[in-house]
Amino acid sequence: LGFIIDLPGYGYAKAPDEVVEKWQENTQDFLQQRIETGNLQRVYVLIDARRGLSLFDTSILSWLDEAQCDYTIILTKCDTVRR
Repeated sequence: LGFIIDLPGYGYAKAPDEVVEKWQENTQDFLQQRIETGNLQRVYVLIDARRGLSLFDTSILSWLDEAQCDYTIILTKCDTVRR
């Protein structure tokens, strides 16, 4: 049994920078707690193919590597990328 959780404000959000930063901090806290308790099996990181990796994306991926947490990158909106 597992759960998929959509974390608010991760990536692109129409909100003030301070709000987005707080959401990102909460995201890292949430993931850290799950890693420490052993309740996190894998993280699926959705990346908008039109935008590529953001600085926050790369920092989260590095952080997941350091925490030895399995993750899968999923590209979204690939159908809207021009060739």
